[in-house]
Amino acid sequence: MQSENVWTPYYEVNFIELDFKEKMMAKQAEKAADVGGTEVKELEKQLKEHDEKVKAGLQDAKDIAMGIKTKKFNIQDKLRELKKKEEIDENTPVIDPKTVKIRNINNEVKEDDLRELLAEFGVILRARIPMNEDGTNKGIGFVTFKDAESATKAIDYGFMKYDYYELPIERATQSKA
Repeated sequence: MQSENVWTPYYEVNFIELDFKEKMMAKQAEKAADVGGTEVKELEKQLKEHDEKVKAGLQDAKDIAMGIKTKKFNIQDKLRELKKKEEIDENTPVIDPKTVKIRNINNEVKEDDLRELLAEFGVILRARIPMNEDGTNKGIGFVTFKDAESATKAIDYGFMKYDYYELPIERATQSKA
């Protein structure tokens, strides 16, 4: 078999392939092991050090009876809390400072109507009304302004009038996708 312009025997090729396989598996293991930030790793390190001290018999019987259990459980509790905080942070909505959401929109309202009604607050970059598969709108609309100050003005105003309707204006959140 030829490898890098040099003919190598079959058994050396197997060693090269095995070495590559081991490197790839080690990289995958590193990626899987990286759960959280440095705080989580530091707490895990402290927990391991503490367990090693106990196993080595460096602490007296009184510390073993009283201290280890509380310290060990405190560190594990901190690990659980940090992981919960990470999950909460992933699920919290992110506020879009330049976009407002208009609720209670009926099918008569069009994107151009949104642009006209909210133009008094500032320069509008985009107006969008999401539609269902049957062609009706979903009852909400989004207007993105050029700057966050214009969006804040519209939100402070609170509503917009369209015919006989008062449509509430509120902050929009960014989607996860």
